[in-house]
Amino acid sequence: MKALALCGTLTACLIALASPVPGGPRLPEPPKVDGDLTSMQGEWQRVTPADGISHAVPGTLLGIDGNRITIRHADGEVREADFRLDSAASPKAITVRFPEGLAFGIYEIDGDTLRLCVSAPGESSVRPTQFRSFGKSMVLAEFRRLGAATPER
Repeated sequence: MKALALCGTLTACLIALASPVPGGPRLPEPPKVDGDLTSMQGEWQRVTPADGISHAVPGTLLGIDGNRITIRHADGEVREADFRLDSAASPKAITVRFPEGLAFGIYEIDGDTLRLCVSAPGESSVRPTQFRSFGKSMVLAEFRRLGAATPER
């Protein structure tokens, strides 16, 4: 009899623990869209001077649609890639997946200005820690949103 009473008590405890309790655990919220990703959407034009990479000249267009990036160089070359942002990193991080491998970078977005410093894709790619170019292995570029007013300098 004591065994049956103990089983009944344990069953009642398990049912009580499995029942929802006001203020108890909730299902996780759906992931929120990164504000930087939303701010980056659209068409951008490179405005900084060439930095030693023949195709990285002012006039290069950057199109961002969701997590897809399209780069249109002045010579007609078009490259497409997927990317992911980490806006919680310091500095903020971007990882781009090109066909030849991953490229790691950092970014800043301020209104209609986007600054990127991205390494060349491949096995030896490393994430920069500063906004500086290093020959052909690290590209620093500043873009202005197409249609945005040009700031006076």
